[in-house]
Amino acid sequence: MGLKGVVGLLMSIIISNQVVAEPTSGPVKIAQIRPYVSGDIYLHLEANTDICPMSVYRIPAEAKGANQMYSAALAAMMADKPVRIEILAANVCPWGQAIQSIYIVK
Repeated sequence: MGLKGVVGLLMSIIISNQVVAEPTSGPVKIAQIRPYVSGDIYLHLEANTDICPMSVYRIPAEAKGANQMYSAALAAMMADKPVRIEILAANVCPWGQAIQSIYIVK
């Protein structure tokens, strides 16, 4: 395979990885964490995100990683660090949009 073939292959891999990525917010700080009796945990952010025009997201109780996402949210809030929120691409952003991941930004 020539250089053009290698470059073409690498570009197709890079582009295909970007296409399947889920919507992820820019860095935003958590203002409030509110666990409900249902087990869902609502995250009230300091500002609306760039993926949905709102500032309230939900960690669903039934999510396998709910405890890990809750721990990350608590750690970020206590350390006053911003987080990035990831949602499923198929969602339409209702109030309390369920998240699928959260990560702390340094």
